[in-house]
Amino acid sequence: MDVQANASGGRDVTAGKSRIHNRARKCLMCEALRVDTLLSMDVVENRSETDQLRDLSASLRILIADDHPAMREAIYDSVIDFGEVVGVAHNGQQAVDFVERLEPDVVVMDLRMPILDGIEATRIIKANHPRVRVVVYTAYDDRALLEEVIAAGADACALKGEDLDTSILRG
Repeated sequence: MDVQANASGGRDVTAGKSRIHNRARKCLMCEALRVDTLLSMDVVENRSETDQLRDLSASLRILIADDHPAMREAIYDSVIDFGEVVGVAHNGQQAVDFVERLEPDVVVMDLRMPILDGIEATRIIKANHPRVRVVVYTAYDDRALLEEVIAAGADACALKGEDLDTSILRG
């Protein structure tokens, strides 16, 4: 991590954390938004896959589902560059209802929420709207739980607070 001196001579790790956060969110969204057409596109030299995916995702409709206000805000800040946040659900049932009404392209979903958890919400969303990408973003580091949500249909799963490059599980 980069450490820089601040005005008072102390160490400032904010810049390094910001770069890691930006790299991690790009990795998460690119993994979640990977589309089959990208594989058949002519790849322009000197342009990364991340840049090509960002171009494809410029008009994405994103739904955030998390029961914690601070996490909703953090997720919003992480995904806003990838499209328009069309809704924010506070529980799994709201997420299911909002997918019906708002027709998002991507749902960023917490696992543990009231009324309907992220696993059941993912299962319902994918059964009724298979084209909607579901990205589970959770604090629970339980491999069995993460595998269960992938089996429910999640397109990607990442752990909150970790470098997302190493925590994404693909179905």
